Amino acid sequence: MMAMNVSGLVSFTAPQTAVWQLLTTPEQLCGCLPGLQTWQPLSDRRFELEVVWQFAPNGHKPIPITIEWTRLQPPITLDTTAVLTFNQQQIEINGRFSLSPSATSPQQTDLHFELAIDSPNSFIDQLARNLAPRLIDNYFVCLKAQL
Repeated sequence: MMAMNVSGLVSFTAPQTAVWQLLTTPEQLCGCLPGLQTWQPLSDRRFELEVVWQFAPNGHKPIPITIEWTRLQPPITLDTTAVLTFNQQQIEINGRFSLSPSATSPQQTDLHFELAIDSPNSFIDQLARNLAPRLIDNYFVCLKAQL
């Protein structure tokens, strides 16, 4: 497997508890997932989704994704694991989302994120490298707009 690491910082103009609530409310998160077709909870910490990304080389076929919240430490840390099945191959994404109050304002929260994306081959690795920044940017722009 090939690995790609992505990390970043996103600042929200909202208190830490409000950002935590947003990150742990699947109905709000799903509204920001590009190409989301279906979503269903499997448990209170595990979810099954299908997305269609028009720019993906598989055309308009749904891509199944299973997401699990593996560790929650409210309102500070959320660890997740996601598994995408793309062209009969699995891509695993492990994420950590850490919240902290901004040093400049108590009404601002900084979200630090780290993602480790493991892909099964160089083609899918290159695809992830090209698509991940756009998907991540759009996702956080949408989340910020909800607060």
